[in-house]
Amino acid sequence: MDWYIKQRDIELCKLYYPPFNFKRTGCKGCPFALDLKQQLDVMKKYLNAEYKQCEYIWNPVYTEYRKLNYRLDKNEQEKLF
Repeated sequence: MDWYIKQRDIELCKLYYPPFNFKRTGCKGCPFALDLKQQLDVMKKYLNAEYKQCEYIWNPVYTEYRKLNYRLDKNEQEKLF
């Protein structure tokens, strides 16, 4: 796939390049993402408004994940307001 993109000089979404380096896009902050913590860390650093939206939208799921220490650390919940 990379060779095709390079050969055709196709410009991809900026989220695929540094500093973001996402492997795929989809629902932002998707709870099903295996690298959820890394995605949220990148958003928190570079796309803070997007990060806060994810924390707001997915709060019930993230809260449960943090309780279980599943994909998200217990002690890192963001206070939004």
